[in-house]
Amino acid sequence: MRSCLLLLVAWTTWIVTVYAFEHEHSPVQFLEYNPSVIENHKFRNKPFYLLFSAQWCHWCKIFASKTLVDPEVYTFLNENFVNIFIDADIHPTVFQKFKATGWPYTVFLNPDTRVHYQYAGAVYPGDFVKVLYEVKKNIDERRVIPGFETMAYEYDPPKELAKDRIQSFQDLFLQTVRENFDLSEGGIGRKEKAIFPKTLIYLLDKTEVENRAEVLQSIHLTLKKAILHIYDPVEGGFFRYAEKRKWQIPHYEKMADLNAGNILLLYRMARETNDAELKEVADQTLQYLTTTLFDFQTGIFLSFQEADTEYYFFDARQRKTIQPPLVIQKVFINRVAPALDYLIDVLDYTDEFALEQKIKQSLDFLASMIWQKEQIPHYYSVSENKWMGESGLPNFAYLMYLFQKAATRFDNPYFEETAFKVLESTKKRFFNRNLRIFTDNYSQDWSDIEYHMELNGFLAQMLLQTKTVSHTRAAEGMLKYFLAMDEYLEEQAWDARDWEFLERYVPYLKALGLYDEKVDN
Repeated sequence: MRSCLLLLVAWTTWIVTVYAFEHEHSPVQFLEYNPSVIENHKFRNKPFYLLFSAQWCHWCKIFASKTLVDPEVYTFLNENFVNIFIDADIHPTVFQKFKATGWPYTVFLNPDTRVHYQYAGAVYPGDFVKVLYEVKKNIDERRVIPGFETMAYEYDPPKELAKDRIQSFQDLFLQTVRENFDLSEGGIGRKEKAIFPKTLIYLLDKTEVENRAEVLQSIHLTLKKAILHIYDPVEGGFFRYAEKRKWQIPHYEKMADLNAGNILLLYRMARETNDAELKEVADQTLQYLTTTLFDFQTGIFLSFQEADTEYYFFDARQRKTIQPPLVIQKVFINRVAPALDYLIDVLDYTDEFALEQKIKQSLDFLASMIWQKEQIPHYYSVSENKWMGESGLPNFAYLMYLFQKAATRFDNPYFEETAFKVLESTKKRFFNRNLRIFTDNYSQDWSDIEYHMELNGFLAQMLLQTKTVSHTRAAEGMLKYFLAMDEYLEEQAWDARDWEFLERYVPYLKALGLYDEKVDN
């Protein structure tokens, strides 16, 4: 997931202004990322230092305030590297291109821009200086670090969409999840711990009678442990994840999409187990999401609230005397669209009229943008009152899927028209006619196969829910291409630390299920 490769930084108090994140005051001479900035600075014949950061990330601020201000650190960086700062939320496709796994994330490139070394985490100045000296020495001596050689990933798609393989893929996924539950501590795996709502909801949907009691027990234990360790009982909402097997060392950011997914899972499990605490936590988290993370002026859900390792140890009375963590006044499509997807399903478990109104307000806000803009932007800045950035394939896939779902749920032709408008734009920009799938254009080498499988899964689901024969055939081609990913799943699960990759299989597997039903009927 987002583990620290070298060293965990000890807790320290951090006071930050809204502008400090933007690194203008950093003594490191950073260039702001743009698509041509690396290529335009190859002439300097220096290695590149790429720093991925996020505005909500506590450890990013620790790294900036403790490490990058150290004279030895910034002097060495300024003299020996081309330094580039990348906002991981504003440039998610670049984050994806380097297969980044956490925040802050460091990438060192050779002068010819090949990756030399990369890792996730914040480290103290002394340790970071050692890394810098070692990287510079290795590059000067043309040494290659084992494991970071440039290797092309080869994927061989199957020649047919065989029905028996569809079923075996679905069975393999369900078995993989069941076998890797931590039966004593909850969660999936024995290292980092988090709730994976897409995976666990899919498991609930697909588990047959013979395995159902075991699955319910495992998910129930997971939620109970999560409530105890990564849940805010005062204001509601779950933190991003915990670093250790016993749910220690939480990362205190609260994300809109993750919390929306957790709400749906909690309501589902409360109904299955008659556990009143699960419903109470779901209600409180929904209250948090619809108040703290909802911007009443624009009428849309915001994306996240910053972390604060001190604030969440205080009780309700103490919190009234201090400033709460900052709610970032930005709406990122790749956060709000998945959140709305979950919340539409949450309507089945609550009769709160205000929730439906907030969902529709958010959908109207997004639809208005889609119809007014020639290109779909990446995020909306509340403070600047405008849409900004350029979207990649994820935003198109999420929006198209979301509006098709909303059109069905609310019987709304306007939402359906919006979905098809996004579809037409998606086909023009991202459809790869040679492969017959949708591919992102962030790199000619699109070796992140799970990333593309997930997005094509969302797109295939939308296409299969239409009654157009051409859409069904297009979806069939996409599903066939990724059917050999069952082998990749087995490889990933062999010695995984972070099990978040499971979430990427669910949209594709759901699309396979829809296709299977459509063929049978």
